[in-house]
Amino acid sequence: MIILFLLLTSLTGDTTPWEGFPEADALRYEIDLTADIASEKVQLQVNYVFRADAALSQVRLHAKAGKDWQMSFQDSQGVDMSFTRSSEDVIAVELPSEVPAGQEFTFSAELSG
Repeated sequence: MIILFLLLTSLTGDTTPWEGFPEADALRYEIDLTADIASEKVQLQVNYVFRADAALSQVRLHAKAGKDWQMSFQDSQGVDMSFTRSSEDVIAVELPSEVPAGQEFTFSAELSG
C-alpha cells in the first residue's frame, strides 16, 4: 500500500488530502491497479459504491487533470457514462437516472496514464 501511495503521489506531486462532497457518501472503493514502473504508467479499474445523501443526477469526484491521463466511467450495466470537468481537480459523472436520497448505487471507472 505504501508503494501505491508513493506512486500515485509522485504522479500528482501533491499529498494534500481531499475533502468529500456533501451530497454523496463513498462507502467503498475496489481498486485493481497495474503499474508499469519502466514507462511510469498506471492502469486502474475502480468499482465505486456510493450512497446518495440527496437526490442525485450526477456524482462529483476528485480527479486531477493531466495531459496523458485518460478516464472513462460505466454504470452497473457497463454502459458508458459521460462526465464534465468543473475544475482542475473535480469532475461530475452523469448518472443514468436520478438516484433518490438514501439509496446506494454503483459505477466503475477505467483510468490510465
